[in-house]
Amino acid sequence: MLLHAKRTIHRLEVELKSVLDLTDRELLASLDIDDEALGSDDHSRCQAVGGAAAFLKSDGIIVPSARSPGHNLVILFEYVDPVAELRVVQSEALDRA
Repeated sequence: MLLHAKRTIHRLEVELKSVLDLTDRELLASLDIDDEALGSDDHSRCQAVGGAAAFLKSDGIIVPSARSPGHNLVILFEYVDPVAELRVVQSEALDRA
């Protein structure tokens, strides 16, 4: 029997002060991140970029989604202002039949 994890997608409203926008494909290529790296099980190149963002004390990174069109916001909570608001705007359960 194959079990599927329940998943819910949340749309958030959040106020961050220092977010790096890495959605430009040319910029990603200069960081040695291409579509293959985004979809790979080897996350080392992406983790190196995330580590650099953390070193710069960014509180977030906007990146292309590896699984679908669009972008994802990665929040680096270590550097988020403790009084920053994080509010769930919408939630949607995924049907994994």
